[in-house]
Amino acid sequence: MINLSLNSIGLREDNVIRLDRIVERTPATVEITPADLTAAWLIKTYFFGIPLTDQFGNRLPNDVIEFNIGMGIDKAQNEFKIRILHAEVDEQHDFTLTNWTHYVYIQLWNRPVIEIKKASVMIGHARVSEIPKDWIVVNRHTGEMWVLPILPGYFNIPIEKIWSFYIPQMLGMNYMPAMLFITSKVGMEVIDKLLVDYIGMNASIQIFNILGDIVLGAGIASISLSIEGLSQSIGTTSSAENSAYSARIRMYLEQLKVIERTLRSKYSVPSATVID
Repeated sequence: MINLSLNSIGLREDNVIRLDRIVERTPATVEITPADLTAAWLIKTYFFGIPLTDQFGNRLPNDVIEFNIGMGIDKAQNEFKIRILHAEVDEQHDFTLTNWTHYVYIQLWNRPVIEIKKASVMIGHARVSEIPKDWIVVNRHTGEMWVLPILPGYFNIPIEKIWSFYIPQMLGMNYMPAMLFITSKVGMEVIDKLLVDYIGMNASIQIFNILGDIVLGAGIASISLSIEGLSQSIGTTSSAENSAYSARIRMYLEQLKVIERTLRSKYSVPSATVID
């Protein structure tokens, strides 16, 4: 029998195994990119068989659908503190002695990270030095970043010794604001299907609210037509409390509660880092 302890694999028992640093190498069955989140995608996925026209045959404009997709993306980005659409962002982080002496550990605000474009040491508005890109190590999913200086003949030299000749006045300080300036490209190259569903349902709820008012006309729950003894009546679930698609909206809201808990767990920001 093989007996493996935490010590045998290089971890002390008081350390935490970081599951968010495990790299997923299994390809997605269907890859969805930010460019795929279009009006055509939303209609095909969430509105199959549902008329997108009013009683006069006027079609719901694509601009309305695309606006609500954007609202769904914004809600996901704000709720889970992530970036879905690609963007280039600047961040300024304070200097703290503890993080500096542990390879300049930084928790980036924008994630996932596609690429660190530039990192600089600043004193006030003056750019003191550029950090070589090949010194930078980043966890793309969590947005954690470290600087590991590599020089010929040396390995993992403490960063404060490398830059001490640039900023000697800081060696006795514990804190300085906005000392690290980082430019990064962020966003998702492939979006997880559960997150796609979260965006799609949030976008659809708003559109179903609009469609619910135009099935027979705003505020109309039923309509009757009578011609020469023949009559026809059409009723919907619309009322002062409900729209024609209230049942579907309620179903989506219940599903969103479950999905939100899973996504919040997946995209939560690391609360601590184990440092030996």
